[in-house]
Amino acid sequence: MDVPGLYVDTLRAAARQAGVVLVIGVNERGRHSLGVLYNTLLVIGSDGELLGVHRKLVPTWAEKLTWTPGDGSSLRVHRTAVGPLGALACGENTNTLARFTLLAQGELVHAASYIALPVAPEDYDMAEAIACAPPPTASRASCSPWSPARRSRRRWST
Repeated sequence: MDVPGLYVDTLRAAARQAGVVLVIGVNERGRHSLGVLYNTLLVIGSDGELLGVHRKLVPTWAEKLTWTPGDGSSLRVHRTAVGPLGALACGENTNTLARFTLLAQGELVHAASYIALPVAPEDYDMAEAIACAPPPTASRASCSPWSPARRSRRRWST
């Protein structure tokens, strides 16, 4: 999709109508070349304003076959109705410097976005990998992790 563009405007209207802060992953088409796609996170405020466009820094694993690397210019914390919000895509959530960049800007709410991984080995448990990411970040931020991806209600020690 083009960012900004018609589809982004539709998402903005939906966030405004529902009164929610929306963080959503999209395939962003590069403006300078037909062969460029970015793994992009859009952050849309509850008023429908497009607050941020974050292109994943380094596509990992099979993602390298599809997406172009982004850069660090979009590692920003956004002032939202739910608090200072930052967002990272998939493997970036285990990138210490990316996480620190957001924490240093006062991030209190973190959106960790993950793709479906149809090419993962059978013994790779994506849900477990996701569940392992919040505790170290929460510990560094002196807060408690919460993740809808967790399968169990186990308590994290921080």
